Amino acid sequence: TTIVGAMEKLGFLMLTNITGYDEDSLLTATKWFFDLPEDRKMGVARKKWNKDAKSIYRGYFPVDHEAISYKEGYDFGREVSPDDPELVTAFPFTEHNVWPERREGEDEEPFQIFHQTITSHFKAFFNASIEFMRLLAIGLGLEENFFDRLFIPSTLSTLRLLCYPPRPGPPPSVAVTDDGTVLYCNDHADVGILAMLTSFNSPGLQIRRHDGTWMDVQSQPRTVIINLGEMLSEMSGNRIKATRHRVVDTGGKRYSCPFFLEPGYFGQVPVSLPVSGNKGESKENREKASYVQYGPIVRERVKSYAEFGSDWI
Repeated sequence: TTIVGAMEKLGFLMLTNITGYDEDSLLTATKWFFDLPEDRKMGVARKKWNKDAKSIYRGYFPVDHEAISYKEGYDFGREVSPDDPELVTAFPFTEHNVWPERREGEDEEPFQIFHQTITSHFKAFFNASIEFMRLLAIGLGLEENFFDRLFIPSTLSTLRLLCYPPRPGPPPSVAVTDDGTVLYCNDHADVGILAMLTSFNSPGLQIRRHDGTWMDVQSQPRTVIINLGEMLSEMSGNRIKATRHRVVDTGGKRYSCPFFLEPGYFGQVPVSLPVSGNKGESKENREKASYVQYGPIVRERVKSYAEFGSDWI
């Protein structure tokens, strides 16, 4: 009930004591990756930025100096087995992760630690997200495991490392709001189900209140931030809030690590949740048992992301 109340009113809350979450090791791994020479990062970049790359969906993307969002990132997902039914149909969402490769003469240990840290935190965030969705289901009056089938055994979830480097000069006009605020990441609501974020106690994240004003999110050490996406909000008839948020430029380098919980490619997403207060829930909807497959939705949705674009595949 407390969780549902928070998600109805503000759409954001903070969690502590997540099993497997080690903020220090994740920050160390994040810094290690972004401190790599540019050619090493471009070696694991997507085909959009590296014509010799095999990856389309996973891997590194560099800073776009003319965009509102001034950040570089690295995306990691679930490794799909060769006999997984989604492997071919869901491509490129099921492509293998790409990792920085050790060169001759380099110490192997940092590369192993990076691999282990990112892999373990994907699992930790995924497990914590599932537990959160179970608590949310109970609070909504649904069966505890109501949402499980969307994500288990298959998920297109993404763990993303982000670095917001200082701008070397004046920001482009598109990154400056009417009141002069300089943005690192533009005003948006997450479009999926759930996002779990560690900002490593860095300032800059803001959420928009109901009156349109912006409020700083005061991050706490060893705490992650949860917010829900537009897809889940729509399922609930907007009872659950998908709060708009942004990142402002605070003048220094900033790191963060969001985890985006997403259904499997063949996941059947309910059009409307059978919960009280859902204006979209009706006897007709229940009788039709309306569902939509997630795969076609995510294929279309990715076209709107700056790091992919309308011609991404």
